[in-house]
Amino acid sequence: MTTDERIVTLEDQLKQALERVQLLEEQLVVAHKRIEELEKQKTPPPAFAKANAKKPASGEKKPRKKRDPTHNHARRREKPTRMVEHRISTCPVCSSRLGGVSVARRRQVIELPPPPPIEVTEHVVSHGWCSQCATWREAPLDVSREVIGQGRMGVKLTSLPTCAR
Repeated sequence: MTTDERIVTLEDQLKQALERVQLLEEQLVVAHKRIEELEKQKTPPPAFAKANAKKPASGEKKPRKKRDPTHNHARRREKPTRMVEHRISTCPVCSSRLGGVSVARRRQVIELPPPPPIEVTEHVVSHGWCSQCATWREAPLDVSREVIGQGRMGVKLTSLPTCAR
């Protein structure tokens, strides 16, 4: 291909490109007119819709409002030894299934556990006949660390305070 032929081909391509650009510019003008028409027909949003207004940028954040010191003495939560969950899955009025079920509040009840059962220790003392001495011999019994005197109540039990009525 000679340079003259190449120039002619390029001129044809340029002419086609210019025609295409002119066509696209005309389409763009038509599209802009259509957009203007549609913007004029735009209906206002319904009354319940919030306007998309930007909040003014404040230079400095306000300090967090503190509670009155008289209300800051709540009992700290204890680590629970047992948890009881009270769940709701259906509406008590219409029996339809509830969605988005989450924890509403917590309440702790602090209670003393029932006392452990008492420990009763029975000391069984055995005896035997000694033929040499001709006498009955008994095993030694020393409960001085467990009981006071001749009573039945142990040292731990008698050391508990008694409730006065």
